[in-house]
Amino acid sequence: MSAPTWAEPLLRLFYPARCLFCQKPVTGKGETVCPLCRTGGLPFTPTGARFAVPGGVCVAPFYYVEPVRELMHRYKFRGRYKLAEPMAAYMADAAEGLPGFDLVSWVPVSAKRLRQRGYDQAQLLARALAGRLWTPLVPTLRKTRDAPPQTGFNTPEARRTNVSGAFAALPKAVADKRILLVDDILTTGATLGACVECLYQAGARSVVCAAFARAGDFGSKTNEDSAVRRGK
Repeated sequence: MSAPTWAEPLLRLFYPARCLFCQKPVTGKGETVCPLCRTGGLPFTPTGARFAVPGGVCVAPFYYVEPVRELMHRYKFRGRYKLAEPMAAYMADAAEGLPGFDLVSWVPVSAKRLRQRGYDQAQLLARALAGRLWTPLVPTLRKTRDAPPQTGFNTPEARRTNVSGAFAALPKAVADKRILLVDDILTTGATLGACVECLYQAGARSVVCAAFARAGDFGSKTNEDSAVRRGK
């Protein structure tokens, strides 16, 4: 049950909302980012950027550097699953201009990882994004084995080998569908590429991808308005 209206100012005074990125208090009702982060040059990717993944393209609103890296660690490893909703707001912004899609889906974790973490971080992002895009959320993939984390592999070849055969598509959900596939971080694209291949083999009409952050390349492509745009 939500707090009565008269209590909201007191709750904000004693339990202020925290900035999504730097964790400093924010005082404005509904605000998720502090003024300093909003105007101080968050590591946005360029407007309209499309990053290549095997078999398709991926959008991502941020580069995977601080303070985005710390935010992702809170979300992924410290149980802060409610961060998915404000994070998805930025992903929805980045997804503008993508080709049309019939459904939103996600890169699933293994059953073992789901038990350990208690939630699937990509699924929560996909659910929040689907709600913002008014598009159905549909499972289209399953993890067939518990591959070691990709962070333990340093080369694209090793990452591709690690996820080879680790996913299988759900054909009835995929056939002739245009799919927006969601993951949390895009690094080499090996994981997304393996999933895209599965979806096409199962009969998908088209697949485009979205992630919250893109590893690498920060500073080489950032455009001039990156410090002030997407001020959610």
